Amino acid sequence: LAEIAKLPIGKSDKQEIELQLKPLRDVLADKREQALLDLSDDDRGLLDQLQMVLKERRQRRAEIRVALDDARKLQGGSGLDFERALAAEQQVKDEKERLEKVNEGIAEVEARIKELQAKVGG
Repeated sequence: LAEIAKLPIGKSDKQEIELQLKPLRDVLADKREQALLDLSDDDRGLLDQLQMVLKERRQRRAEIRVALDDARKLQGGSGLDFERALAAEQQVKDEKERLEKVNEGIAEVEARIKELQAKVGG
């Protein structure tokens, strides 16, 4: 659908194409849903767990980004003595490392989810 929206054709033509594609989208969605239902209980449970872990890691990434922004603001603030400036610099470095680790973890979980979804063709 996103590709259809980018086509250099009139709005009514786009709507007509989208209308014609609806049955195909419905069939594909039904097949994906049936494949998910056909997953073994273990695979379905694993998929649910991975999606929950992914959600938690994304929340943690958002928290780390806020902490990193706060640390950068503190570091950029004038009037810090040398010791506090060093501490702020270290905090920025630590938050960047945490962010990198959580990003790697998110990529890993997303890859595992894609593997499971490939089993069902979705």
